[in-house]
Amino acid sequence: GIRAAEDAGFPDIKLNVVLMGGLNDDEIADFVDLTREQPWTVRFIELMPIGLCAGWDKELFLPGKAVLERCPELQPVDTHGVSWRYRLPDGRGYVGLIAPLSHIFCSQCSRIRITADGKLKPCLHSKTEIELRGLHGAALDAAIRRGIAFKPEQHHLNEAGISESLRGMSAIGG
Repeated sequence: GIRAAEDAGFPDIKLNVVLMGGLNDDEIADFVDLTREQPWTVRFIELMPIGLCAGWDKELFLPGKAVLERCPELQPVDTHGVSWRYRLPDGRGYVGLIAPLSHIFCSQCSRIRITADGKLKPCLHSKTEIELRGLHGAALDAAIRRGIAFKPEQHHLNEAGISESLRGMSAIGG
């Protein structure tokens, strides 16, 4: 587990927790409390309507602000990539909030994804995929540049209610 990772010399331990109303929201304070004694980062991620969970009950989709409501002692620190970071007053670690539904951060996102089967996805939520398998040199460079150019200004999860992606997270690689 986590202790093995620390013993192996991994300095930056991050625990990702997907927020799910009625399933793990009663454990939010326990996860936050881990950062009091440990120099770990616990990142709470809003459940996204991707793949199988696209049709799930809306009560499961808990906003990131639920963490702040349940743990009002958290103090804002900074942003770290797509995560807003907080800290307990006496904490050694950080609490991160990744809120792609309640706080769209697409304009700050510079990420692309490469799937396990060799396709580039300009956006996690887009059905656009560019084949990279078999490409080398200038052709590979051009395909990657094309993928970056196809990066949309914003996802449409809040409008459509579901991701445009044809894949679930396990098939995308995230």
